[in-house]
Amino acid sequence: MYLYHVTHKTNWLPIDLYGLDHTLSNGRRQAVWLVTRSKIKWAMNHVAMRDNLQEQELIVVKVAVRRRRLRRNKVRGAWYHVATIPPRKVIAIQGYHETMEMLDNTGVLSGHKLVCPQCVQRGVAIFENNQGGKCDYCGVLLGYCPEC
Repeated sequence: MYLYHVTHKTNWLPIDLYGLDHTLSNGRRQAVWLVTRSKIKWAMNHVAMRDNLQEQELIVVKVAVRRRRLRRNKVRGAWYHVATIPPRKVIAIQGYHETMEMLDNTGVLSGHKLVCPQCVQRGVAIFENNQGGKCDYCGVLLGYCPEC
């Protein structure tokens, strides 16, 4: 099952390295909060209001999780996972613009670009969980982006 987690864009590196850690949750429940594709906009608005952020400062993390490990929340389309989601389950990390493009257009996750982490942090691009390759924006090897 593919679900989405919304967080601040400075969290992309720990998520890429260690996954989504449920112990870092700020709420009463120590869990990783996930939403369905139809609730991404709601989740972005919720996180932005809760943390006093702009929506452009957020990233959306697409993860693959097993349904049996999820628990439902009272909000329809919102789920929580009471364990850490490992980095191998992270499918993609998207910036604000790619997320809006995904929601407005065909709804197909645009996971064709390979980019460096610095471009993701600037909110310019999507980061695919791939090994190797060059950044489609900077043209340098992933992880080595002197231009950003």
